[in-house]
Parts: sequence; structure tokens; C-alpha cells
Amino acid sequence: TQPDNPAVLQRLAEACLAAGDLPKAGEFFQQLAKSTDPARRLEALEKLSEVREQLGELQEAASAASEALEMLGPAHWKFPALAARAIELAERQGSLEELASRWDGYDPASLRRRAALETRRGNFLAAAEALRLACQQLPTESALAEALGLCELAAGQPQLAVETLRKAWTLEPSPARALTLAEALALAGEEAEAERMILGSGASLETQLEHFRKLGLDKALENALRKAATTPAGQRSIIEFLLERGRHPEAIALAETLPPIEAARLLKARHSLARAEEFARKAAKNGDLEATLLLADILEARGLSPLPELS
Repeated sequence: TQPDNPAVLQRLAEACLAAGDLPKAGEFFQQLAKSTDPARRLEALEKLSEVREQLGELQEAASAASEALEMLGPAHWKFPALAARAIELAERQGSLEELASRWDGYDPASLRRRAALETRRGNFLAAAEALRLACQQLPTESALAEALGLCELAAGQPQLAVETLRKAWTLEPSPARALTLAEALALAGEEAEAERMILGSGASLETQLEHFRKLGLDKALENALRKAATTPAGQRSIIEFLLERGRHPEAIALAETLPPIEAARLLKARHSLARAEEFARKAAKNGDLEATLLLADILEARGLSPLPELS
């Protein structure tokens, strides 16, 4: 006989999973799925779906995932991974159309499911329309508004996405949402506003720099790099930026502020070998072995014989 204590069942199920005994684990999760505790039942259904899939029982896996979705009711849209799992299982069984017919309602949960299904199909316009209808019913749900904005971006509607993502950010501000809005602004051609959103996002300097690069906001990136050039690492970053954009005279002028061996290494890495040689020679004047070896390496990279040069 099986134990009735849910905590014991949970431990047994997890132990069977760890031991690779999937059929037995499935039995325990099946029993846990009858629990009157909603959280325990939901977790059991998710695990049961995974186990059934691993056993090749796709119909049973899909059934467990669907039962979990139905259990969530109107809050379903907050669990997109579960809907994605149900869609994937239906796709593997060739039953996407059947699933779509079951998700044809106009309540927020059904609309969110439909959006997930259309996203899977690559139909972002239809997905955005479903999410728009859901947002009309749940106008204060910031996560739902954000999902709509991202879908509008994927559908090639950056102007609409800006409005939607701005609403999501207003409802519940966060650095991540500010950066997402900045991306939409940049894609909509509002680069100055995108820069302001990134600078005011509260994100770390490293994250801000990453987004300036990602969005091609070169002027903002240069300004931020110059402000950060108060440390050797910051100086190297602005020099690298200038070299990448072919602004060699400016880069060399800044490289003069670094220790010669550091400047030589940086310029060598960026294939500015002739100037790297100049800095390496300065560093090697005092007989520094590391600088001498670096100079030999640079001369060799230039196709010159290092030995006569260093004798």
C-alpha cells in the first residue's frame, strides 16, 4: 500500500526520480496530484507531466500539464512556462489545432494561452492581438503589459511597443523594464529618449554600457566610457572604443596616459602593431624582461626579426 502522508510521498517521489525509477516516481506524483493543498497539487502535476514525457507517454504528459493550467484559472498567464510546455507537448503529438480550439475563450487566461500558442507558430501579430484583449480586462497587470510590449516588438511594431512598455514601466518601475523600454525607443528612432531611459534606469554602469553597445548608441556609449575613464580599466575601455571606430590619433593620445607596457599590450591586441612597438620599446629601455619579451613578440608579429632589434 502507498503511504498517505503528503510529505512522505513527496520524499519518495523525489528519491525515485534521483534513482531513475521513473514509473515509481510517476505513481507517487499521481497520488500527490490528488492533494487538497493547491500548491502541492500544482507542483505534483508539473512533475507528473515531466515524468510522463520522459517515459514517452505524451498524451498523459499533456493531460497533466493541461490539468495544471486549468487549476490556475485566471492567474494562468503568470505561468508562461507551463503553457509553453503544454504547447510543446501538443506540437509533438500533432494536436496543436485541437489545443487551439480548447483555448478559444476570451477570458485573460485563454487569451494568454492563445498568445503563447501563436508565438510558438511565429504569428506575433495574432499573439499581440490576444494579449491586447487580455490587457483590456486586466489594465493594471504590469507583467501582462510587458508581455504585450515584447510581442509588439517581435511583430515589428516598435511605436506600439513603446506605448505599451512605458505603461508597464509606469505601473511597476524596475531597471529591467526601463532597459526594455529603452530598446523599444531606440528601435522606434527615439535615440535621445532611449539614452535617458538607460541613464536613469538604476542599472549598473556595466549593464548601461552593454545596452548602449547593443542598441548602437555610440555617442552615449562614448560619453559613458569617458566618464568611467578614471581607472586603468576605464581608460583601456575608452581606448578600445576609439580603436574599434578607427579613431587612432585620439586612442594613441589616451594610451600615452597608461604605463608603456600596458599601452603596448592594448595596442598589440587591437592589431595596431607599429604603435604597440613604440610603447614596448619605451617599456623595455630599463631592461624589463616582460617588456623585452613583449617587444620581441610584436616584432615577430610584424614580420621582423626580433633578435637583431634586441641585441
